[in-house]
Amino acid sequence: MRRHLVLLALLPVLAVLNYSLYERETLRRGGELVLLELAPADPRSLMQGDYMRLRYEAEQKAGAAWKRLTEEEPDLETRGPTSRKIVLSLDDKARARFDRFHREGEVLAPQERLLSFRFLPDKGSSSIRIEPQSFFFQEGHGDQFSAARFGMMHLGSDGDHMLVGLANEALAEIRP
Repeated sequence: MRRHLVLLALLPVLAVLNYSLYERETLRRGGELVLLELAPADPRSLMQGDYMRLRYEAEQKAGAAWKRLTEEEPDLETRGPTSRKIVLSLDDKARARFDRFHREGEVLAPQERLLSFRFLPDKGSSSIRIEPQSFFFQEGHGDQFSAARFGMMHLGSDGDHMLVGLANEALAEIRP
């Protein structure tokens, strides 16, 4: 009897887990590929064994825009942005740049896409975080990945995103 109760309790957990995996796999296969410029950094200070710490140019520009907004309206600082999404403008090579914060109900232009972010209050201009903050790769391939200039993201229409690789200055995926 106890075994049946445990199995019965596991069913909803497994259902939620499988649905989450299905959503991520759908995004990986069907999401639109965009390139998010990485913020300039010294690769030697970013490399820690088998991963690279990532900072995005769009994240820094959104943080600076957020700082300007909170200077105009100080009460925004604790509430944070309402939608937790930014609007990216795409160029003809799918390179994405921060444009503005998204407002609920706002209609996007054809070359604009949404990207979700995390809001961390009390972090000043670094309160906007685009995930993931790191990219893992096999040990010994740090030199190849130090040429990374873009994060390759698959975007869903709702702003959900997944990092699928890194690209160099020529927009080519880096493959060791």
